[in-house]
Amino acid sequence: MGVFRTQRSRHEPAQLRKRPPGPALKKIALGRILNLTTLAALLSVPTQTIAFSLGGSSDLKGFPQKQVAVFLNPSLCPPGTEQDLQAAIDLWNSVPSSSLELTYSGLTSTTAADLGGLNLTEPVAVACSSDFGTDNPLGCDPACVDAVSAVGGSLLDGVRLSRGLILVNVTPGATANMNNLATTQRRIVLAHELGHVLGLGHSGEPSALMFYSIAGKQRLALHQDDMDGLTYLYPRNELGGDALMACGRVAAPGSLYSPPPPPGLWNPKRGGTAKASSPSSQTPWGGVVALLLPLLLVLSLRIWLSQNWLSQSHETPPYGDSL
Repeated sequence: MGVFRTQRSRHEPAQLRKRPPGPALKKIALGRILNLTTLAALLSVPTQTIAFSLGGSSDLKGFPQKQVAVFLNPSLCPPGTEQDLQAAIDLWNSVPSSSLELTYSGLTSTTAADLGGLNLTEPVAVACSSDFGTDNPLGCDPACVDAVSAVGGSLLDGVRLSRGLILVNVTPGATANMNNLATTQRRIVLAHELGHVLGLGHSGEPSALMFYSIAGKQRLALHQDDMDGLTYLYPRNELGGDALMACGRVAAPGSLYSPPPPPGLWNPKRGGTAKASSPSSQTPWGGVVALLLPLLLVLSLRIWLSQNWLSQSHETPPYGDSL
């Protein structure tokens, strides 16, 4: 008489108790392997988070107005300074995610001595000094005069910037005299100092315009970190009336510039340099390749296993019946 058993017995043959895994179990195991492989691939992708810096307190808000006028006293300045300043203004205006609009508004009679005494009424004033050591509002010894081509910064009204200035060094005989620099070099200096005027400190990214040293920079251009800093201070609000975001302009290549490190942001109420986290992280092309390559390997592994392992049929031996 046949007997039907619904449970295994310790007297069953070994081949009945050691049931090989079926296709469903293999798919679950393979899925786990692939998930772990994909996770490892994602974790292996290098990421980079850059922190720009702000001048003054960590709650600095920048200029309160969206349009900031810049004026120049061309007396004693190198030929072409007006065009150089316009190029620096255009560079910062090219940031598509910022609501700030700088405008070159012509000439002013404010002198370098006025700027040294912080006596200015313009939103931003630029002047050239033939006595940079005396006119520099931070003070500047002979070594400083030979090392620094310009200084820039802004006055604070609470957490807002109220007025800004750039003082250009044209001291006779000084190594850092702006007259000794080529056109692109002068524009890089002015753009860097204009960044300080707008509220940016020195960046920790060597490729940024606002890096403490601009040695090795071959063209007038902004790094993403510079744009992140400006956007943090002057975010675009399209729902609030800002124009729709447009493409930025591309700066033309320039020449090599290797001066000594320039000074940082100054203002009479500054409380040091405060670090601010960049609102966006950068993913270099190397990271993209590093991401795609493991995923392609995972896909290849899936195809190979599906053709060689899962396709193999294993017949399950009789189970549950015995005589």
